[in-house]
Amino acid sequence: HRLALLSRFKYLDFSHGLVSESLNYCAEALCSLGRGGDGIPLGMHGAEIRKKVFGTTHPALAHAFSVLASCYHSVGRSCDAKDLLERCLAICEQAFPKNHANIIPNLMNYGKVLRSMKNYRKAREVYQRAMEIHQLNFKPDQKVEQLEKCRTEVRELTKLEEECGAIAADAADSAIEAPIKAASEDDSGGTPIIIVTDLGRDVDDEYSLILLGALTRMRLLKPLAVVTTLAPSDKRATLARGPPLAPG
Repeated sequence: HRLALLSRFKYLDFSHGLVSESLNYCAEALCSLGRGGDGIPLGMHGAEIRKKVFGTTHPALAHAFSVLASCYHSVGRSCDAKDLLERCLAICEQAFPKNHANIIPNLMNYGKVLRSMKNYRKAREVYQRAMEIHQLNFKPDQKVEQLEKCRTEVRELTKLEEECGAIAADAADSAIEAPIKAASEDDSGGTPIIIVTDLGRDVDDEYSLILLGALTRMRLLKPLAVVTTLAPSDKRATLARGPPLAPG
């Protein structure tokens, strides 16, 4: 891949589509070798070239986003990887027929990133969709490893969801049953805190607010403000200001 890239640099313009192809191949190879950090600048250049050559809705750009996302994920930049994969999937949904097989690898990459971010429910749903598309496109003896990988992920993510739900429930029960410290006149009411959340999107946000409410009632924390990160932000903020945050 390196030699091909050098040859294309020599004979083609830097913004040529074939140069972006070699850049993506090199970035992908570096990522597979555990050198994702070295692949990031190559992947970024490849994506920029494809954006200019093919436009913002072409599957070639989606592939470049997927390669760059893998590089980001390999160095722990999962949020950047997530954003790129969402853009990649949005392009694929428009460019390919519904439930096209080419979407499966991108869904699997997206699920992997979501799992690393502990968004187990959404990751499970993504893998389940990948399974459904696989079964619509392939016979039982085709791409068996791909399907089995999705099934394994769904099983493991389901277990992780159950474990997290049980832990959160136990923590909430313990916090509610714990004795509440009486506040004196000079009591500050706890450590001031500002909450940043996308409340209403995932169940873990609700679990966090339940625990926050208990810590507030114990005068260990003192919520000052709620910053909501996703639209409709006013409705999310109103939800966050409800009973879980009100000191008892």
